[in-house]
Order: sequence, then C-alpha cells, then structure tokens
Amino acid sequence: MSAKHDSASVYLQEKSIEVDFLSPFRDFILPDHDSESQLARALLHITAHPGSFIRARMAWNIGYACGLVPARSERIAIAVEYFHTASLIFDDLSCMDDADLRRGGRCVHVIFGEATAMLAALAFINRAYSLIWAETASLPAKQTQAVTAFVESCLGTNGVLSGQSRDLGFGPEDNTPERILKIAEGKTVTLLRLSLTLPAMLAGASDRTILLLTQLAHARGLGYQIADDFKDVFQGEDESGKTSDRDRSLHRPNIVVCEGVPSAARRLRALVDEGDVIVKELSRGTSIWNFLDDLRITVGPQLINENGIPLSGNL
Repeated sequence: MSAKHDSASVYLQEKSIEVDFLSPFRDFILPDHDSESQLARALLHITAHPGSFIRARMAWNIGYACGLVPARSERIAIAVEYFHTASLIFDDLSCMDDADLRRGGRCVHVIFGEATAMLAALAFINRAYSLIWAETASLPAKQTQAVTAFVESCLGTNGVLSGQSRDLGFGPEDNTPERILKIAEGKTVTLLRLSLTLPAMLAGASDRTILLLTQLAHARGLGYQIADDFKDVFQGEDESGKTSDRDRSLHRPNIVVCEGVPSAARRLRALVDEGDVIVKELSRGTSIWNFLDDLRITVGPQLINENGIPLSGNL
C-alpha cells in the first residue's frame, strides 16, 4: 500500500477502518498498450462500475485484525473483489440470468458481447489468483497447502461452481426452501467465506478464529441472499441498480417467492440473531472486531416496510 493510502485514505472509525479500494480495484487490472482494445474497453467499463466493496472491506479489516500488514491485506481484499466481480459477469450472461443492468450500468456482455464478457471475467479470475499466490509464496508449505485447498473449496466444483450449476438446473421440483438455501450456500456463502476466512488463514490466525469466521460467513451469507431476494421481488431498477424481478420472471430460486414474505422475514431475523451470537463470541468484548457490524442486516418490526423489505443494512 502506498504512503498515500497509509496517511490519507486509511483512518480509524468507530466500526471499521476505511480504505480507498477504488484505485487498486482499477489499477491492479489496468490494461496496457499490448492489451486487445475490445477486451481493454470491457475491463475499463467494469472497473468504472464498482460495487460496495463490502467483501473487500471485510477482507482488509480481518487481515488487519489478525496482523497482516496493510499492503498484504489490500492485495487479498482486491483478489476477493475480483473473484466476486467475475462471478457477477458470468451470472449476468444471456445463457445464465440474462440480465441487462448491474451496479447501475449496462452489463458488460450487453455492450461488448458475451465472448468478450467471458474473457474479461477470466482476466479478473487470473489476476485474483496471482495476487493470492504471491501472498502464499513465503508461507510454510503446510500453510500454503491449507490455503490452496481452502480457495479450491470456495471456488471449485464443491463451491461457487456447484452453486451456480444448481441455480441453472433449478426446476419446479427444486422449489423448496431447503434446495434454495443450498444454492445460496454455494453461490453467496462461499464467496463471503472466502472474504472472511482467507485473510485470517494467511495471517496464521487460531483455529477458533477461523471456525467462528466460517460460521459467521454462513449466517451472514444466507441472510444477505434472503435480503437480496427481497430486493429482487420488490425494488425497481433505479433502487437496486440491476435488472429487477428476474427471479420470478425466469422461475429462478428466490426464498421470498417460494415461502412468502412473513416466513422469509422470520428466517432472515433468525440468521441475523445467529450471526450476532457468533460476533459476540468472536470479539469477547474487544473493539477490534467492531467492523463486523457492517455485515449486519438490521431487522425489526419498525424497520420492515409494507412489502417486508429490511430498510437498513448492507443489502
């Protein structure tokens, strides 16, 4: 991390340490004069429409809390964000969710075509792996093997790829809460688990810390997906920044559509409560983990509107 980041862009707040992720998100994959022009334009379009960086912020702060130097935490945070970005590019393709909008702009495949979009997604994946492996180069062999196996479990055929495949194969017989949540575990939970657990593993955190972060990723990841299902059903494109009501129109898995607003809201509240217990156990009265509050979706009768949508939290 540059001196600029150390002195100006990083500052301690009550809940978290804020970092300028926009510059490294763009610069770590910035095309050069040898890059093919169509692919270069696609990469620039994607980096010009970043998300909330919630996963990157979590990864950075966990690395910081566990003792990683800021530069290492930054590279891991951006790697996690690149994997997430690539997953969204693939998810939006016409052969998958067939979306038009993402992060308030037109999807990359709509502008540049599906082939270029897929190449751009692979560029993000390749760069993410290179950032991670650079961080494992100096680790003991046993720790490197554990990190490698963990990354594969999140991103491979038993992780996000399995979740996406289950999503694509979703049919009427799969429209049960159990099967919908299984898809969410593969798609949403695994990427959040990567964000929360990978920095801790690279920092050599205790088994207890890693276990609690894994459990937290499950509770918050499922909660995040249910909140996103509420958004898909009830929010318009100008509010959510992406194509709305795709799940219902395409008969995609959506827990709100499947079991209704009251049941889905109760399920969300239970997951929030579960996550709160885990955070309390993890922090044990110390303030260094307060940034995890940023993952919490605040729910309650006064914060649920007439459609059942949680009105606060990082949706």
